[in-house]
Amino acid sequence: WYHYTDPADGVEDRSTLFELGTKSGNGGVVEKFNTKIADDYVPVGATILTVEDASSFVAGEEVVVTQQVNDDWLLHMSNMGQYDWTPEQYSRRFWRRRIVHIEDNTILFDAPIVQAIEAQYGGGFVKRYTFLDEVSNIGIESLRLLSSPDTPDDEDHGQYAIRFNRVKNGWVRQVSASFFWGGVVQVQAFSSYVTIEDSSMTKHTSRIQGGRRYAFNLNDAEFVLVQRCLASHGRHDFVTGSQTNGPNVFVDNLSLNSFSDNGPHHRYSTGLLMDSIKSLSAESDSEEHSNFHVQNRGASGSGHGWSGAQVMFWNLEGKVICDAPNGAMNWAIGCVGQIVDDERWTSISPEEPRGIFQSHGQHVSDIRSLFYSQLHDRIGTNNP
Repeated sequence: WYHYTDPADGVEDRSTLFELGTKSGNGGVVEKFNTKIADDYVPVGATILTVEDASSFVAGEEVVVTQQVNDDWLLHMSNMGQYDWTPEQYSRRFWRRRIVHIEDNTILFDAPIVQAIEAQYGGGFVKRYTFLDEVSNIGIESLRLLSSPDTPDDEDHGQYAIRFNRVKNGWVRQVSASFFWGGVVQVQAFSSYVTIEDSSMTKHTSRIQGGRRYAFNLNDAEFVLVQRCLASHGRHDFVTGSQTNGPNVFVDNLSLNSFSDNGPHHRYSTGLLMDSIKSLSAESDSEEHSNFHVQNRGASGSGHGWSGAQVMFWNLEGKVICDAPNGAMNWAIGCVGQIVDDERWTSISPEEPRGIFQSHGQHVSDIRSLFYSQLHDRIGTNNP
């Protein structure tokens, strides 16, 4: 069955079955104080940085760290301005972090920054803020959710089974969805600390073309974990959208009969781990692998450009394109499947440099999952 909702304007909304959270305009973010980052260079992985004035911050509070960019950054990134990227659009990026300690004007955060912040390319700020109408501690579990299309190409029915908007500490567990033309779950609108596990999306019903069949879709979200999930007959089954800041993790997932690729889809998502995932293509009856891509997508779509940076492909099974933008890096470690140099296929932008490949064609056996290994190192849990 499919549930119809009636928004305040009286227009029938058929897009999503369960909307969790709120939809405040402009992200619903109110800035209360900001100070400029004083460091000339904050590297990827940094948890410490220095600001001009830390006197208004206190340990324990949550802040946002922003990266500002200028025209030089766009030019350095293979001239992304040619795809209508602007400094204004890409200076909206931010990472939510909690302050652990302050000493003078130096701040220690609870989690690393996943994009270099450089003064020559615009620098950045640390800001106190309020997220208006944020919802916490909400989830859905143990349900079977069905949309109701009339024909195999029908799109006048449910897009997503579940959508998170501005939710902190949320979850989806043991949910199976079928027939939606978008997917089972979309996490968006600055949602954070969301876990999706043991869930599936099968029997997508839509045309097979752009903007459709994104089974597990993260967009403008961070600290999201998607584990032990299944998708079939989708396009971008395990995917991040435009400027999705990260860190985010997909681990121990399976993509069957896929019509396209997994990974960061467009416009510079950062801090993504794709870990121990197998993807099989819908284009062959044999076990032909589908794709995992991080690359400069150029003018694809509406000007996708560089899809992502600081992306790790770990012990994947599938064809791999792993290129790296200037000033950033991507990795493919222990992946099994064809690589970009295979004569039968190529990347959209073959002129771009490769990322770092190691142990290609053979999984890293002593670290089956990078995520679970790091989790064990951090909090001592068993490594599945």
